[in-house]
Amino acid sequence: MKKRGFFFTIDVFIAMIVIVVGFILIWSSMASRTLVTQPYFLSKDTLDFLSTSTNADVSGIDYVNKLINNGTITDLKLTLAEQIALFYYKTTLAQIPSDPLTLNDFVLKNFTRHILENSTPEQYSLEMMIHHMDENGLEINKTLYLQQTAMNKGPSESDSLVSSKTIVSVVIMQGDEFEISPPYVLEVRVWQ
Repeated sequence: MKKRGFFFTIDVFIAMIVIVVGFILIWSSMASRTLVTQPYFLSKDTLDFLSTSTNADVSGIDYVNKLINNGTITDLKLTLAEQIALFYYKTTLAQIPSDPLTLNDFVLKNFTRHILENSTPEQYSLEMMIHHMDENGLEINKTLYLQQTAMNKGPSESDSLVSSKTIVSVVIMQGDEFEISPPYVLEVRVWQ
């Protein structure tokens, strides 16, 4: 009888060890899984900020105020996404002869940088891109802003990459006539 009790006790200890090891393996695999909720909210909130805030809302930023004062930004009611699309339209696609202001990539990228810098915690990287189709049907992608921290890898090597997109189009007034810009896709990527 004592031998049976001894074997049952050993069986219970072996079963407990197997159960504990199983729980540890399951718990450690769940703990190492990358959560994407924070990057998702960061990318979505950044895009929501660009889509709902106007030039007037950010006129306290020195660079934006300078663009307002020198006449580069003329409509304070445009959202930031619309203003970025308008700058992009003026710098790349449109040849507006009546527009005395010569916009270039510097103004577009500086405007975007001053709006978005320090908008994400340092453990995350952020990239804002604009996409559109050219007259030949080819997709053109341009990075307008990149905030990559030293401790993060590139987006292709990251553990989690989240992207939010929105479509923006702008009405451009030229005298008594108006023109509608092509649709642009603004994309905000956040990764860790």
